[in-house]
Amino acid sequence: MDKELHLDYVRIGKRLKKERGKKTTQEQLAEIAGCSSNHISNIECGNGKVSLELLYRLCSILNLSMDYVVGGVKQSNGIPSDFNEMLCQLTDDQKDNLRALMTSMIEQNRKKRRR
Repeated sequence: MDKELHLDYVRIGKRLKKERGKKTTQEQLAEIAGCSSNHISNIECGNGKVSLELLYRLCSILNLSMDYVVGGVKQSNGIPSDFNEMLCQLTDDQKDNLRALMTSMIEQNRKKRRR
């Protein structure tokens, strides 16, 4: 039994516009993504369909999950989507420090469970 996927291009466009507006202009995004700013505008207004390839590029550029853009899912595996954005802003040393802190916290939780 084939189940057809129906994408809501208006909602996809609104989500892209909302997140893009926090970070860059349509012109800048279009240049990085390799398309025209007119195409970005059409996508954001829901007037044009976006290919899977371009949608993937846009999500990568804007640090967005496809789950969020396509389905409105704000988190994946219980991890809030803004965590990824924050992590991307850290230096490698800061990421190493955070990794060490998280490892320590996980170990503390394991010890508490054993008691």
